[in-house]
Amino acid sequence: MSKLFFDHFIEIENISIHISGISESMEEKVDLWNLIDEYINNRIIYLILNELEDEHHDGFLEMFLDKPFDENIIGFLDERLPRSFESLITENLPLITSDLIEILEIQSPPSEKVEKKKKSVSKK
Repeated sequence: MSKLFFDHFIEIENISIHISGISESMEEKVDLWNLIDEYINNRIIYLILNELEDEHHDGFLEMFLDKPFDENIIGFLDERLPRSFESLITENLPLITSDLIEILEIQSPPSEKVEKKKKSVSKK
């Protein structure tokens, strides 16, 4: 997982619970985290390109491909997006996280899903 300019905005610790529940080996966990990282990165880039006017796509993509870790990209985006980059991320991160959790729960073995439901019902 490489460092990207927006990494410090992304907090997904609650997903680790789901990773532990569906993967047995460390190799599986690493593979899942890599897939999650890729999924989040793609969603963030999609959000940016969707909000950014077409005329700024090339400039953003050149900066991102040249130095994906450069936090100056945030300044570039803040000047060109209709709202701040941080607000774009904070508004959309809960949806991205819930989508990931839903995907991970779908991938859980059926017996684990039943156990999770039993635990949540017994807590009520």
